[in-house]
Amino acid sequence: NTRAELTLDDWRKQADMIVNWLWINNVKFIRTRTPLSHSALMFVEEKQYHDSSGAIRKRYLYQLINPVGRLFVIPKNQLNVSGLEPRAEEMELLNTLKFNGVSSVKLEKYKPSRMEFQGRFSENEIILSNTNFNSGWQLMIDGKIQPEGLKEGPFGMLSLSPVNGNHQYALIFRDDSYI
Repeated sequence: NTRAELTLDDWRKQADMIVNWLWINNVKFIRTRTPLSHSALMFVEEKQYHDSSGAIRKRYLYQLINPVGRLFVIPKNQLNVSGLEPRAEEMELLNTLKFNGVSSVKLEKYKPSRMEFQGRFSENEIILSNTNFNSGWQLMIDGKIQPEGLKEGPFGMLSLSPVNGNHQYALIFRDDSYI
């Protein structure tokens, strides 16, 4: 996610939800024409620029404090918030994730159609990627395709079921409709 456009009214009404959405989508910096205030944002700089009419305007840059990486691990029991409507369930998940056992996974290789990483995981964990789910994604663990280990997670993310122990993982996107 490289760009999102929000109105000042959106920010005023839903700043916490917007910050959570930015946090889980690995957004590191926010640029705005309006000064913002939020405990999850660190002010970086203020710059002047000329808009298309030649008028001098100000632009503000903020850094989001501790966003999660493209891949992150959560305890499997964090996904057990059943009984709520799907949207409310996802919002509840966001609120609990920020404070309960989330850790980023370091990618060894990254391309838009391939992610590789290794790690020691437990079957009591879920690995989420803020990449959109699509049936063209395949999960490989130690070089073997694992069709049952990949599904759609919250917010339409990729959800991986790891196996116990230290293993090499690869997410590979293949879309035969373009071949």
